[in-house]
Amino acid sequence: MTSAEDFGRVPFQLRPSSNFCSGDVCAVGEVTMPVQSLPVRDAPLHFRLLQQYLLLLKKYPILTKSVTSGILSALGNLLSQIVEARKKVKNGGSASEIDAAGAARYAIYGLLITGPVSHYFYQLMEVWMPSTDPYCLVKRLLLDRLFFAPGFLLIFYFVMNILEVGHYRLCAS
Repeated sequence: MTSAEDFGRVPFQLRPSSNFCSGDVCAVGEVTMPVQSLPVRDAPLHFRLLQQYLLLLKKYPILTKSVTSGILSALGNLLSQIVEARKKVKNGGSASEIDAAGAARYAIYGLLITGPVSHYFYQLMEVWMPSTDPYCLVKRLLLDRLFFAPGFLLIFYFVMNILEVGHYRLCAS
């Protein structure tokens, strides 16, 4: 039999006693397989970034999801502030400054709460309602929208309130 080390080499030889099967095609004996692969460094940038992200997601799922959630939460808050400022200017008002502390609060919330809680909740849903269940999609949607979302919204307001009070206490002193 061939070893794992031999698999990436060209030509690839199978010993006479071994079989090689790929889909519907099998070969017995000595086979030469041309192997052509694109080196990762020659791939487009967006493909390499996606590949690296998926690798990190596989190796460190909670940390990767937490950091992603923190970044996206902060960017979402900044984008909403920019849109709101443009709307004020369009209506004749003065543009307000960007609240970097607000974006930081959203980043903290996404990093510490949204990423890990969502990870574990959706994993738990996979266990409770496997995809083999005929109504799993409907059940998951109902569980998510009727129970998880309202509870998550309460946690959001609670944590944001704590973070804002802490911010005001720091500014006051």
